[in-house]
Amino acid sequence: MLVVFFHSTQFFNAYFQATPFRNFFSFGFCGVHIFFVLSGFIIFTIHFLDINKPQKFFIYLKKRAVRLYPIYWITLILAILLTDKTVTLYDFYKNFLLLNMPIEFINPVCWTLSFEVLFYILFSFLILNRTLGTLLISVWMFGVFGSIFFDIKTPFIFRQILHNYTVLFMMGCLSAYLVIKLKKLKSTAKEKIAYTMCFLGCVLFSLMVFYVLDNKITNWDTWKITLGFGLSSAMLMFSVLSKKMNEFFGRQRIVIALGNASYSIYLIHYLFLKNVLFYAKMHITLNENIINILLFATVCILATFVGYFIYWSIERPLLKYMRTLLL
Repeated sequence: MLVVFFHSTQFFNAYFQATPFRNFFSFGFCGVHIFFVLSGFIIFTIHFLDINKPQKFFIYLKKRAVRLYPIYWITLILAILLTDKTVTLYDFYKNFLLLNMPIEFINPVCWTLSFEVLFYILFSFLILNRTLGTLLISVWMFGVFGSIFFDIKTPFIFRQILHNYTVLFMMGCLSAYLVIKLKKLKSTAKEKIAYTMCFLGCVLFSLMVFYVLDNKITNWDTWKITLGFGLSSAMLMFSVLSKKMNEFFGRQRIVIALGNASYSIYLIHYLFLKNVLFYAKMHITLNENIINILLFATVCILATFVGYFIYWSIERPLLKYMRTLLL
């Protein structure tokens, strides 16, 4: 939802020269940092017992492919139909599997999925062989930090591999490993750890938001931003240790619904906002702040609703069918 608010703010600035909520949601790019940490956390949690079991290798790859590609390919076709640019066969090929970053993404938000695919592939080596996987990931992290420390200018083809965002996946994996180990503790100890880490994560996250807004930060690739939002996100992952928090959020139907539909919302929201607000600017003049806010809220709600509808009508039945077919 932070990313939805962030992109909506960007389109309002571009189309209407308006600043809804005084550009408050300009920090919403950090949704990507949370997403990467969460991805590392989930993959490690789900496949922790598959590490060093090569017989699970192809099952793992099929599970990841089924989760990632089918609904992505559908929205990719939709993005091609909606774009006003010429899409060549080569452009389609580069965007189809996302094995490396194309120069331009047909659906702009899908640059994050290139990082996802890279992480899936690297994690698969842990499943093949723990020693080999650990070695490769260690070399990978050494390369990431080394390229920054020595100020090595990497070619575009290696940008994805040596980008500092890759560290966020490792933060998620580390927090998942610690959570798995801490689950052996007594329930009272786990509750204390969960609430303490959650509180510290919220404090650090709030400080990072204040830093971004106060300094009008627009470069989100710096190490300070990456580590700040990454560390706070990794701390929030420890909240799963709390039975009380799990039960509380488990009762929040809207939160559960948004969580289930988050991938479809992410894939479709940018295309929706771009096209709807493009046509809206031809018929609406934002000369009052209240109109500005009402339109902002309306398009964000509609984008979310469209994403949920795609999840309910396409993604969910498609996932069920593909899992039955392949798994």
